[in-house]
Amino acid sequence: MISTNRIKRVVDENYLDIPVVVEGKKDKAALFKLGFRKIIDISGKTLQEVSEKIKSDNFDSVIILTDFDKEGEEKESRLKKLFNHLSITVDSFARRRFKSLNIHKIEEINSFTKIMEDDYYGKTCSIYDKIFDRSRVYNRRHRRKT
Repeated sequence: MISTNRIKRVVDENYLDIPVVVEGKKDKAALFKLGFRKIIDISGKTLQEVSEKIKSDNFDSVIILTDFDKEGEEKESRLKKLFNHLSITVDSFARRRFKSLNIHKIEEINSFTKIMEDDYYGKTCSIYDKIFDRSRVYNRRHRRKT
């Protein structure tokens, strides 16, 4: 399982200002939750349109975070060629860091952060605490009138 410390190590503060290209809206939401602000999803657009938009916004580098399945790798390869043709640097190191989390889809980060959030405590806690903290159940059981 992915730990929050491991995600924090992957998300470098320097990456937050670089535009990130993702496949869909769920991927965009997951990265937004991690602190990324310049996220471009390619759903419903051609890869050419996406690359030209980044070029027109005067960005000189980009991170490609398509999914790590076969289709995502193919999209990453095509986007990389387009960006190189437009003289935009592709940060491959960031992609490798996310790949090291052993996830297949970027949106999996979103579901992981939902598991780790605990509304009762109002803070992030470990999954162990969520499963084995039975004090609320115990208190409810013993407050009941018999």
